[in-house]
Amino acid sequence: MFTPPNKHQGTAKYEMPPSDSQSRMQCTTPEPDSAHASDCPCCRLVSRRSWFRAALGLAAGAAGLAAAPAAVALGMSARRLRIFNVNTNEAFDGIYWANGRYIPPALATLNQILRDHRANESTAMDPELFDLLHAVALRVGSDDFYHVISAYRTPETNSWKVLKSRRVARNSQHMEGKAMDLRLPDISTDGIARIALSMHEGGVGLYRRDGFVHLDTGEPRTWGAALNPPRRGRSRQAAKGHARSGQVRARR
Repeated sequence: MFTPPNKHQGTAKYEMPPSDSQSRMQCTTPEPDSAHASDCPCCRLVSRRSWFRAALGLAAGAAGLAAAPAAVALGMSARRLRIFNVNTNEAFDGIYWANGRYIPPALATLNQILRDHRANESTAMDPELFDLLHAVALRVGSDDFYHVISAYRTPETNSWKVLKSRRVARNSQHMEGKAMDLRLPDISTDGIARIALSMHEGGVGLYRRDGFVHLDTGEPRTWGAALNPPRRGRSRQAAKGHARSGQVRARR
């Protein structure tokens, strides 16, 4: 298996800007008299599914973690992400958010790495998805690269995948740039899914047999029988009935 680059040539790296003023200068949206445009990606602060909620999850739900790391997360001045695209062997290792705003060059690089490799087309990925991945990595204690199997999909690619598998949704979040199918080499897929599920920040689908987890920033929902395993001693029929009643059908 190809080993993701770690500070090697070919890995896109971004470090935290030295000052807030320099970070503001990187904005690609012209600045009005008083404030940036409301849709400027680098100036979006905390949104509907906020970083504050993810950080609170650190304090409330992380088994075995002390309160101190949560306090550090709340006061973080930078957010780092390590991404490896298994389809193209491209990687990103660096800071994408600093000094209260997203960094446009870093977002542009992530958008390119997470493109639809079949169509060679990219889109503006939802930055909240990067925040979710960053928070999950903190929660599980991993500093490894996320191995991304699928991110953005064009409508044509998604339609092709629908024909190949009934598990693919026709209105997939992948087409909106709001979803990734991924894994962490040093963490089990069950561990990633359960941590993400405990944060209530979007869709979580566990594909244990395929070895990946689907995460998105859509409405909170879950699927994958292994997220709700049958108790010992229960009949197979009862377990199947519970899975059908308690879980949403796979929608990737």
